[in-house]
Amino acid sequence: MPSFKCIALLCVFIVSYSVGYGQSNDSTTTQQDTTASSKQKKPKNPQNIAASKAARMSAIVPGLGQIHNKRYWKLPIIYGGGAIITYFAITNNQDFYTYKGAYETRVAGGTDAFVGIYSTEQLKTLQDDARRYRDMSIIFGVGLYALNILDAYVDRHLMEFDVGDDLSMHVRPFLYTANYRQFAPGLTLNFALKK
Repeated sequence: MPSFKCIALLCVFIVSYSVGYGQSNDSTTTQQDTTASSKQKKPKNPQNIAASKAARMSAIVPGLGQIHNKRYWKLPIIYGGGAIITYFAITNNQDFYTYKGAYETRVAGGTDAFVGIYSTEQLKTLQDDARRYRDMSIIFGVGLYALNILDAYVDRHLMEFDVGDDLSMHVRPFLYTANYRQFAPGLTLNFALKK
């Protein structure tokens, strides 16, 4: 057993010495490498620049990125959705303040416009529902705004995506073995990118 420890220690020593011996500590080559790498900047991908521009345009004015991408048919969807969400947000906000005022008047002992129509508990429920719907409308509006930006960005990427004949995908059957005893059938997807 002690001989095994000596052999293992000797192997570790040889490996660490050979790794350390192979490295060069020449400071001139290190300085030349760092200056050469700092001078050569990686060129920016024009596809990413165009996609970022479309996203910024949509962030400034919703739909402007779609115009930049020449996807004019998406404008009615963006502005129609925005108009519907804005309508519901304003309507639910007005309902919230109407029910809130009536509820506070009723709790204070006054008379409101809903006497004989809704009880105090129903007014509280209507107030909470109107607030919830207003908040949901605002969340949907923010989601539509974010989706508008994401759509412009992704659409610009897909406009310049290579779909030539050099790209191919093959679906092939596959037989998976676990512990060389159990077999399970499956499919593999093989992508071939030819240059």
